[in-house]
Amino acid sequence: MSYWVYKVNSKESHAEYNKRAFGDWQSVFDSGEEMEWGGTWATGDANSLRFLREEMQEGDIIFAYQTDKSAIMGLCVVKDFMVYDDDEDARDLWLQAKERFRKPFPVLRVKKEDRRLANIRAFQHNSLGTLHALTDSDAQALLNACRKYQRG
Repeated sequence: MSYWVYKVNSKESHAEYNKRAFGDWQSVFDSGEEMEWGGTWATGDANSLRFLREEMQEGDIIFAYQTDKSAIMGLCVVKDFMVYDDDEDARDLWLQAKERFRKPFPVLRVKKEDRRLANIRAFQHNSLGTLHALTDSDAQALLNACRKYQRG
């Protein structure tokens, strides 16, 4: 099992500027069902495309990061991929909500006090891209920080 940060912006104007899809993680958490959520069509950066095509697998855990709120909204699990016969490089991603955080975790604010979080590439100042791989230790540190914030 691998861990990922998946960045989404709910502002349509942001998506229009970047020529990419937009969305709000709340729709995934509100659904409670397995649902299509992005894929190769929703990202243009090479690393995210490689992750989607070659590395991400069913059962992987997603930290659902809402960029326009600078917060992690919860956790999702990768349930499936839709691959098309006419385009073997295209993949739709299917997710299911695993845990909605009662309080969205303001990672950019908290990372100022937590060096471990500040060193995670997905949350560094010039970190571009939709998907970011996490090491097991970074994922555990991030999950611990999210859970501690929920209790506080």
